[in-house]
Amino acid sequence: MKKEKGSIALIILVFLLTLGLGMLMMDWAIIDVQTLEKDKVHIIVPVPLQLAGLALQFIPEDQLDADIPQEARDNKELIIRSLNELKNAPDTTFVSVKTPEAQVKIAKEKGNLTLDVVTKEATVHGVLPLNATAKVLSKWDWQHPQPELAIKILADCSTGTILSVDSKEAKVNIYKW
Repeated sequence: MKKEKGSIALIILVFLLTLGLGMLMMDWAIIDVQTLEKDKVHIIVPVPLQLAGLALQFIPEDQLDADIPQEARDNKELIIRSLNELKNAPDTTFVSVKTPEAQVKIAKEKGNLTLDVVTKEATVHGVLPLNATAKVLSKWDWQHPQPELAIKILADCSTGTILSVDSKEAKVNIYKW
């Protein structure tokens, strides 16, 4: 009897260690939301990307009833070709605009398309990995929304901030870990 309990405990321990190591080796997104008004709320949600992608596949079709604009479908090849050209191009700034009301910068940096916007109301920074985006969009049917494709793009992002929005009302950050 003692030997059986020891064997069961060992099996459970090995299972938990394997599960723990598997979780550590996964890509994670950390979603950090903080409201800044009088009823302050701070929520941090760690999301294992592989599990999120799997979970998104179970969204009922009728909940994904958005139409992909015909204009986007008509330009699928051009969009993918442009992304492939961009990923092979040297790092550069495409747009840099400074006015008294706002600053906007769109650039290619280290294989990513980056967007930075600064206004009196908010500051936004976003990163889009060109290689993963081109690969994912080339496999997409361009007919139906497929949210799990966003997870594949997110998984290809470098570690660090992917999206940050800082306004008077709230701060939202999405990090890849």
